[in-house]
Amino acid sequence: KVLVDALFGVPLMLHAYFFTIGLLEWRASRDILEQAKCNFHRSWGLAVIVWAPVQMVNFAFVPVHFQAAFYAMVNVGWKATLSIINHYHDYGTPQQHGALNTAIEAEIAELKGTIWKLEAERDELRLRLG
Repeated sequence: KVLVDALFGVPLMLHAYFFTIGLLEWRASRDILEQAKCNFHRSWGLAVIVWAPVQMVNFAFVPVHFQAAFYAMVNVGWKATLSIINHYHDYGTPQQHGALNTAIEAEIAELKGTIWKLEAERDELRLRLG
């Protein structure tokens, strides 16, 4: 059961997920396809790593009347993980954020220097005129 799900069920569900999220975000079909291509292998590999053990534990140890709840609990974390993977390129990596913050801070420092120079010129012109 687990092997069949990993080989056939997971790829179908991942494509359905990427397609549905793309539609809900009003993405063009080309963008949806590109994002699915970009994220599919990482998501599929992670799905096999996560869901194979989860399903084995679920089928072997969880009582039948709790299996749906157990699956749903894991699925909440899984959907969050898929969302992060799907939007990773939109928000970048922490290192990219750090580089961006450094660039912004440098630009702010440059602008503060320019403001200081302009204020000094303004004060000098006021003294000359007045």
